[in-house]
Amino acid sequence: NINNTSLKNENKKVQEAITNYNPLKVYNDVSLVDIEIRTGRRHQIRRHFGRRMQHIIGDRRYGKKIHNNYFLENYGLDRLFLHAHRLTFEHPYLMKKIIVNAPLMQDLKLVLKKLEDSIL
Repeated sequence: NINNTSLKNENKKVQEAITNYNPLKVYNDVSLVDIEIRTGRRHQIRRHFGRRMQHIIGDRRYGKKIHNNYFLENYGLDRLFLHAHRLTFEHPYLMKKIIVNAPLMQDLKLVLKKLEDSIL
């Protein structure tokens, strides 16, 4: 799936913004989604998903307070449920592709475990 809705920058200039996404797992009314941004706009993921009414959990700016409070009270999640598991870029001096991988943080793993348990 692709969201290519243009976004305005801080100076109100309209800029192209492309976000590719693929649902990985559905937990009742919550989905775990793999996202790839093709452009680098400020709060791009949060803004694209917020416009589709598919808010990022824990997003206090573009999200829904009722959802954020639910995940704080029931899952102990007091931050955005966003994780950059892989960053890929061309090194500007070495001119080679750099890939950085990062494991999922423990607090987010715990939320996924509780979500998994809730659908069993």
